[in-house]
Amino acid sequence: MHILLTLNDKEHALQVEPHERLLDVLRREGIRSVRPGNSGCDAVILNGRVMSSSTVLAAQCNNTSVVTVEGIGTATDLHRVQRALIETGAVQGGYTTPAQVLAAYALLLQNEATSPADVADALAGIYNDGTGYIKPLQAVLRAATRMRGENVLPYLPLERIGHPLERLPDADDLHMSEVDEDTPATTTPIIVRERVVPPAIVITPPGMPQHAVLGKSINQTDAPKLAAGSPAYAVDVEKRGLLHAAVLTSPHPHAHIRAIYTTAARNLDGVYAVLTYRDLPRVPYTTSTGHNALPYDQFSLDKKVRYMGDRVAIVAAQTPAIARAALALIDVDYEPIEPIYNPERASSGGAPVIHDEIDAIGGHDFPRNIGYHIDVEGGDPDANWHRADQTFEAEFTIQLAQPRHTEPHTVTTWLDEDDRLVVYTNAALPFHVRRVLAPVLGLRLSQVRVISPHTHTRSRPLAGEDLCAHLT
Repeated sequence: MHILLTLNDKEHALQVEPHERLLDVLRREGIRSVRPGNSGCDAVILNGRVMSSSTVLAAQCNNTSVVTVEGIGTATDLHRVQRALIETGAVQGGYTTPAQVLAAYALLLQNEATSPADVADALAGIYNDGTGYIKPLQAVLRAATRMRGENVLPYLPLERIGHPLERLPDADDLHMSEVDEDTPATTTPIIVRERVVPPAIVITPPGMPQHAVLGKSINQTDAPKLAAGSPAYAVDVEKRGLLHAAVLTSPHPHAHIRAIYTTAARNLDGVYAVLTYRDLPRVPYTTSTGHNALPYDQFSLDKKVRYMGDRVAIVAAQTPAIARAALALIDVDYEPIEPIYNPERASSGGAPVIHDEIDAIGGHDFPRNIGYHIDVEGGDPDANWHRADQTFEAEFTIQLAQPRHTEPHTVTTWLDEDDRLVVYTNAALPFHVRRVLAPVLGLRLSQVRVISPHTHTRSRPLAGEDLCAHLT
């Protein structure tokens, strides 16, 4: 299909597929500020309204106007909203910052005399786990003040006058949160609405010599780039001639794989490889960054699945759509095993053994499903029990927690001119990635180079989560 799109005030004649999302077309056209994710980071301004580009078909956008951050301000020519976000320290991780800029920009085009409630409503659809919402709210109100032609004093963080959350209900002056620099910082709790809040933070004690940087709050050095939506993250990398990988995952929490039928997937046009456990060497590894005693009980692909979302097969194809279509053509015959949902049942003896393979290495007690055991003590507890007024002994169980990262886990790999494997990924520990990956692939450490660009959060793929993998 052919569509005509006005993108950032320039007309574009585009050829799109009927199923393509606006997000995919924009990124194909080099718009990197509109990013995949489930946090509102895919926002655009479509015909004057802030919309999610991942929920709009490109074919629906014929003869429409789309605005992205690239059309509002650049790293060297920032818009008022972008400058205000930097001034207030609202740009930290930065993955959702372009979407916040768009939401604020659309709001201020409608009404420069906006209220804190209006700003909060405009930003509500964009998740921000880096700074929360107070600093972005302050930033938008400061930008509105500038757009009205009013003077804005140098920004002073609210922490200098009390806890920011306690100030928010009375935040008529959120964009003018400055205090007199000559006023000495209090060291006693401040009472706001009859509630005690922490004392003010003293950034530089009185009498200390003044320096250009030391003892001062400074802007994040890469904040202009992040506020402008410039390529900064693993998902933003572009390489020609990429293949796209997709992973087939298990629908069962515990099962043996009797057979995998991949002929139909391999014969699909555009598919370059279909890998199962039969195609890869069994090299045990550990995903932990911690103690050396942790078991090496993971395999790239295995003939047994141990959780819903465990890896079953991998497809490499010309496009993500072809890769996903190939996954649907893979037929797997599973033999379900009793799942184990709590540690008591797992370690009671007689429970199904999760790691019953003979080539897993280490492990505290594999037959009782205990991979690692640790005792933590401080001091000499036996010598101090008698000093306590009361003692308590109990067994505590906590919920399994997995943070949901704003930035999707992304991996792009290629062989450089020296036949060295380059892995471009948003991992917080690149040296650990290299240490685990090299032996799995049968490579020396010197043959693997891991590049970790700007990372919004400490990222790790979730069970069953789509893995955006690109291979050359």
